[in-house]
Parts: sequence; C-alpha cells; structure tokens
Amino acid sequence: MPIKKNQSRGFVILYAVIITTVVLVMGVSLMNIVTKQLVLSSISRGAKLSYFAAIAGKDCAEYWKAIDYFGRVDENGGVVAPSNQSIIGCPDNTQIGGFLLRQPATPVGATMLVTKFQLELVEPDTPHGGLCSLVTVTVDSSACPADWIMIESEGYNVPCGQLASDNPRRVKSVYSDNPNCYPPPTTP
Repeated sequence: MPIKKNQSRGFVILYAVIITTVVLVMGVSLMNIVTKQLVLSSISRGAKLSYFAAIAGKDCAEYWKAIDYFGRVDENGGVVAPSNQSIIGCPDNTQIGGFLLRQPATPVGATMLVTKFQLELVEPDTPHGGLCSLVTVTVDSSACPADWIMIESEGYNVPCGQLASDNPRRVKSVYSDNPNCYPPPTTP
C-alpha cells in the first residue's frame, strides 16, 4: 500500500517567517516614531530655554537702562555716552548666575549709541551647562519717540562659548522692544 506524504509540510516555517517580518516591521516603525518624538520634545525644551535666556538678557538691560548706564538722549536731541565703561552684573546674580562681558558704547553718527554685551547664564539642568544671551542696546535720538532706548536680546540654549559650533539642536529666540512709530493722523 502506498504511503501518503503530508502535503502541508513547510507551511509552519512560512507562517513563522511572515509573522516575524510583521512584528519586526511594527517594532522598527514604533522605534522610529519614538525617536522623532524625543527629538521634537528636546527642540521644544531648547526653544523654552532660549526664550528664557532672551528674557533674562532683556531684564538685565532694563535694570541698567534705568540708571542711564547705556547712555541717554540730552535736552538738545543729541546722545550722551555713558561715563562708566566697566563690566556689569545683573541684580540677582545668585539666582541666575549671570555675568556680563560688555563692549564700550559705539557712537553711530551724532544721534545714536550702540552697546553690546553677552550674558552667560549658569543652568545646571541644561545638557551643555548654561545658556547665552547676546544683547544690543541702542540709544537713538532720531527714533520715535525721541528718548527711546531699544533693547534687542538674542537667547540661545547653549553657552556663549558654543555659539560658533554647528550644533543641530542650538535654538535661538529673539526679544526686541522696537517701537511701532506711525506718523500722526492727518485731519481732513
């Protein structure tokens, strides 16, 4: 009597290969999604830190602006350069750990002074150990209004020493209090 051979031999291996392939594809795609989410959340955190660095630089400049440290507009419409050209610090050094490297005020014509400084913020929770804020203060007697002192602060989520590097996760936020000056309305 002839012996019948099992025709279904090999299907178990085929099913095992198909199931393993499906599970592997699902695992790789899930890992890809998780990796993208981690990158997005780190960029979001970097954006928050750079924003806070920009605001810290603006607040420090506001503090020193209140005592005419960056110069002022005189009663004749000209600008008066500051007499003190020393290194300054922020009022709450103990909280933010900041120090400033200040460049002397640079006259731009007879109506404008530009002062630049950088504020290094010590932040132990950041991956690089600190934040940086580059601040530009412009005293302009020809601006609107005439006694306006413009502050522009660029905040970074990396220390000032790492700004020149090509860090792909470096994030920049800019704060500017440039006034919106409109001509006075004309009456018909």
